[in-house]
Amino acid sequence: MLAAKKLVKKIFDKVDRLEAFPESCKKPIELSNLNYLEVVVNPCRIFYKIEAENVYILHVMRQERDLRKYLLSN
Repeated sequence: MLAAKKLVKKIFDKVDRLEAFPESCKKPIELSNLNYLEVVVNPCRIFYKIEAENVYILHVMRQERDLRKYLLSN
């Protein structure tokens, strides 16, 4: 339980920084044709997009999951 709380705090801390530096992260290779960016907080990947002056968190997933398989299954 403590490890989960620490991970959630790390994720929120990293996502909070996107308000000041929204373009500081990289484009995910699997989604290079879309206007999405990702931030990695080990063991998670957080996908987001920027529209106007807003940052929208789209999805949080574990790094070891295959994003392409996930997208095809939904």
